[in-house]
This record gives sequence, structure tokens and C-alpha cells, in this order.
Amino acid sequence: MLRYFQANVGVLVTKDQLRYVARTLPDHPRRVRELVEEGWQIDSNFDLPGLRPREYVMTHSEKPDSNARHHIKRQHKILARARWCCEKCGTDPRVDTTRLQVHHSLPVHRGARTTTRI
Repeated sequence: MLRYFQANVGVLVTKDQLRYVARTLPDHPRRVRELVEEGWQIDSNFDLPGLRPREYVMTHSEKPDSNARHHIKRQHKILARARWCCEKCGTDPRVDTTRLQVHHSLPVHRGARTTTRI
């Protein structure tokens, strides 16, 4: 599945294509999640509001360095904790065209600290 994504960087990949490539029926969401957890840059409808559920786009063919992967993993944990909705206004990117971003509650330049607690 990874080689298929790498051959199609920037191209929309559907669940049916992944099913065919992986030769499994229900396992493709778990396999994609595992690739993302390993640090591969694969966006879904949670990351890009224009995508429907079970549609994916690999944005880079190479894995980022370990610091970037740690940052991405932290962002995903924070977004999952927020149920993939904006904690401030409740906007849901699956319904709206809003793209969620993770920021400090208090900006760093105003004294916020970056910690590893998630």
C-alpha cells in the first residue's frame, strides 16, 4: 500500500483502490492509520475538508525527520481528543469547509510554554 501511495503522491486515492492494492476488504483504514503513525504524510477528510471519508492523499513521498513526526503525532492526538472539531467554536470540518489547525491556547509570544503533555 505504501508503494501505491508513493506512486500517486498528490493524487486522490479511494478506499476501493486501496482494497484492490492491499487485497483485503475491511483492513485498509487500519493500514492507512499505521502508515500515518509511522510518520508518512497521508491526509484524510479530517485533514482536508474537501475529501470524503475513506479518501486519502499522500502529500510527500518521503517521511519527515523524527522531530516532525513527533509534532504530527501530537497534533493528531490533540485533534482526536477534540473529536476532530474546533474546541473554540465547534466547527466540524466534515460538514464545513474549515481546516483545523492546532495552536497554543495562549500564544508562545505571550508566555505559553510548549510541553509534551497531551
